[in-house]
Amino acid sequence: MIILYGTHRTGLKKIGARKDFCNACERECVGEQWRSFDLGHVFFIPILPLGTRERWRCSLCGKDPRARYTTTKPLRIIGLFVLPVFILPVFLVHDDTPPTNPGEAYGPYVIAAGVAAVWVYLLYSTFFRRDSGPLEDQRRAAVVPLSTDSCPYCHGPLTGAPDYRCPSCDIRIDGESSQPLRPPPLPAAQATKSSLTSATTESGRCPLCGMLRAHAGGCPNAR
Repeated sequence: MIILYGTHRTGLKKIGARKDFCNACERECVGEQWRSFDLGHVFFIPILPLGTRERWRCSLCGKDPRARYTTTKPLRIIGLFVLPVFILPVFLVHDDTPPTNPGEAYGPYVIAAGVAAVWVYLLYSTFFRRDSGPLEDQRRAAVVPLSTDSCPYCHGPLTGAPDYRCPSCDIRIDGESSQPLRPPPLPAAQATKSSLTSATTESGRCPLCGMLRAHAGGCPNAR
């Protein structure tokens, strides 16, 4: 008897967005955070409530951008010891019964050759291959963050710095502002001294006393 079971997600809602690098499709993408209430179902009938879950999804392929999709080195090492178990019986077990089809005699050897090729590839990728490209963390660090000047979806203004949110879309935006940072305003006395210094530098004369060179400590008439 076949039992159909799985997870049903209801109440899907987008709650966040950020610029990211997807490990699945290996492209820069917009990572979208979704919230849902999960239910376990049997024959598509919801039975077991699993609670609220939050997941990140790639906007290009729909998978988790930061999940691992490659075989880790420990698993490859285990495969190097397990695969010979499937090859040795081909050479140790002999069947003297003549095959009815001439091609059946070569079938086990073809399978053994395929398993051997996989074993050689695992050996090469585990101990000899060197990754020439940048690592996942380096690629992710080179991604330009989303701009917080406006919402990437509705292009409306964002509020709540530094935790930017779009009031129209009701999502959180993780990014950086593209506007240049302005220095804080100077005190009144320091601002006057700075303006006099810049004026002296541009014209060559002090605007108060008319000297042809700048004053080391500021013009005496300004004190």
